[in-house]
Amino acid sequence: METERGRVAAETAEKDRVEANERAERERATAEKAERERATAERERATAERERAQADERTARLEAEVRELRQRLRDQTVNNEE
Repeated sequence: METERGRVAAETAEKDRVEANERAERERATAEKAERERATAERERATAERERAQADERTARLEAEVRELRQRLRDQTVNNEE
């Protein structure tokens, strides 16, 4: 009877150990997936930030060009009137 209880206890302990290992593996895989997703989101954020900065630079260049063209047009209009 004692050996039967010992065997059952050993089987239960082994089953618990296997389940704990499986649970730990699932948790590790979940944590790795979350880290990959976080890294992807960070790269996407950095890309969006760079693209926004580039768009701001293009906008500033175009605005400067518009100002220059308007000034030329005013100068030309004044010259034509004289």
